[in-house]
Amino acid sequence: MSGKFNPNKMKNKLYITILITFFSLNMLTVFCQTNWSLSNTGIPSVYSPNDFALASNGDIYLAASQWNGSTFSPKLLKSINNGSSWTEITMTGLTNVQNTNSIIFSGSTLLLAGSNSSTASYYVYASTDNGLNWTLSNTGITTGYSPNDFAIAPNGDVYLVCSHWNGTSFSPNLLKSTNNGSSWTEITMNGLTNVQNLNSIIFNGSKLLLSGSGASATYYVYSSTDNGSNWTSSNSGIPSGYSLNDFTNTTGQEIYGACSQWNGTSFSPHIIKSTNAGVSWIEITGLTGLTNLQNTNSIIYSNSKLLLSGSNSSTASYFVFISAISSGIEDENNNISFSIFPNPSIGQINIASSDNIKEIKITDGLGQVIYQTKSNGNNFSLQIDRTGIYFITLMMDKETITRKLIICN
Repeated sequence: MSGKFNPNKMKNKLYITILITFFSLNMLTVFCQTNWSLSNTGIPSVYSPNDFALASNGDIYLAASQWNGSTFSPKLLKSINNGSSWTEITMTGLTNVQNTNSIIFSGSTLLLAGSNSSTASYYVYASTDNGLNWTLSNTGITTGYSPNDFAIAPNGDVYLVCSHWNGTSFSPNLLKSTNNGSSWTEITMNGLTNVQNLNSIIFNGSKLLLSGSGASATYYVYSSTDNGSNWTSSNSGIPSGYSLNDFTNTTGQEIYGACSQWNGTSFSPHIIKSTNAGVSWIEITGLTGLTNLQNTNSIIYSNSKLLLSGSNSSTASYFVFISAISSGIEDENNNISFSIFPNPSIGQINIASSDNIKEIKITDGLGQVIYQTKSNGNNFSLQIDRTGIYFITLMMDKETITRKLIICN
């Protein structure tokens, strides 16, 4: 069948395709499950889980601290089944570290921030063998800076938020490493009105978000579009009194935040979400299953699930909870299970699906194809060596899905 080329017809068809793609991408994680279940298997009851990190192969690492009655000691656990169970990793080289604050993978280097409360000293350590052996990685970090949380920029740089006690009050600090934590330089920040302590930091695309607190139990979220030099308030929709303790991005680049609220007698856990890069937030209501949880410590998205760690200060008990989060309309309507991880990625992408994948295509923001291959199977690994934000489309037997993909080489 032949026909004349009609540019207006093609334009309309392209417009419809863009609308469908936009709708699908914005619906990717609409159906957040509010039901949580305990996921502590293998974690000793006295381990306080402080922060998660996602490895390039999908394994989840969890930095913890243990109180033995007189001092804290650092602990590291790993899950190879998306948080269903955990095993402990024996660590060497963490000289003088007692408490763990944050952990992150920068390429194949695992970075850990911690402290020694007995001496009020603070540390950053690095491991190149997945947490077995550690070396000090403090070069350029001013003595007295408490390192609280890491974030990976789209270009692979590592950002680290710190708090500094000057004897009367705290002040916020931001550092950057361009060499996987081997050395650090400080970034001068403007606009963080009233912020003293910093809790968490995350990149959502090219935007940097930061949470912290000030005097008189006030809490803030700020955002920066110039890699941390200038900041504007990004608190819209967050109830007053909610301390935002940690962020995580989903595959669709929605941001989830784990919060704690003090009601005058005890803390309670809350989850908030932003679908517009932190411009505004909504609360996820009707949370069930977070039995006995008061404080939230960390949250991470992995393989269509959210994991949340926290504690109950009244009983000195510690928890990891897990909740399924819908990965898109396909999951909700057709019960197709699939995952694309890690995302963001430094180049290696893993794909797993319960449905047979017939074709894989990756396009840039202009619709130009940068990768395409015919396939026949359920599990694939790809290497993309071009930094940027892309769209990956999987054409399967039962469905075609599109996801946003971030490459940070």
